[in-house]
Amino acid sequence: MVGLRRVLGLTLVLVSSLAFGGCPEDKKLPTEVQHDAGQPPPDPTPARDAGGAVTPPDPVDAGGPDPVTDAGTTTSTAPATGAAIASGDSVFFVGNSFFASWDRVLPDWVAAIGKAVTPPITIKTGSYIVPGNQKLSWFLKQADSQNALKSKQHKVFVIQPEEREPVDDTANFKQAVRDWNKAVVASGAKTMLFMTWDLSAEKGTTFFKKLSTSFDDIGKELGIPVIPVGLIYDDCNKAPFAGEQAGSYWLTGGELHQTETGSAVNAYATFGMLTGVNPLGAPINAPANTNSPAMLKYLSDMSWTRVSPRLKP
Repeated sequence: MVGLRRVLGLTLVLVSSLAFGGCPEDKKLPTEVQHDAGQPPPDPTPARDAGGAVTPPDPVDAGGPDPVTDAGTTTSTAPATGAAIASGDSVFFVGNSFFASWDRVLPDWVAAIGKAVTPPITIKTGSYIVPGNQKLSWFLKQADSQNALKSKQHKVFVIQPEEREPVDDTANFKQAVRDWNKAVVASGAKTMLFMTWDLSAEKGTTFFKKLSTSFDDIGKELGIPVIPVGLIYDDCNKAPFAGEQAGSYWLTGGELHQTETGSAVNAYATFGMLTGVNPLGAPINAPANTNSPAMLKYLSDMSWTRVSPRLKP
């Protein structure tokens, strides 16, 4: 069992490490991090622009606008639409190693984007991140989660289930989301549900369709936003950045966990859903990010294509 705990966004501590999201990794998370706050066949001839981006094919769900795919980067942002938080608000993250793979800790990356956009958006963060296969209902029972709820210091709780739970244990997954949302609302905060992604081991199956449907069904039932990360991964898998192969699951390197490119998608999508602001490829000055500006712009634009239709006016 691995335990990672961060209290009110100040410190992330590693207790022990054997598995991450159900499989071992060859690198461990740092002992402490301080911070402020089914698959289509490859398309052999995708249309690309100078930045290496391509026009995505028809998505799994209802389509949104085409992404902006120029190679440049900018940090100027349009006025927020459908923002769930304001500058200075706190967000609490609950999940497994999909939130913290190696040195790439999602709350830190989201806060870093907030610092980089213009005008800056201060995002305070706290988290309870426990790599492993714990179900979403387990997280709600833990003292760290209960203490965060009782503190009434957080505006939004971003919750993430075990990666197979929405498909393999759908009824209990949905009930856990209902229970979480009830507790979050009672604390005066709002719930956001983080959609996980397709697994390379499930290539050619209906796993991802079932997964995304499970997330969106419970989101619609409860009226809570779903951060469409899995759909963005699917879009990028179908219409990859220059040099990447379509259908290769390149955002996870064909494995379970996100690579640094996947981490950027996770951060841009979460930031966009929280703030209602298009990050426009804003730099991510956070540990273990070596993505190029062109790559960040592509990933940001692909993320915003999925996020923007989900923002409530």
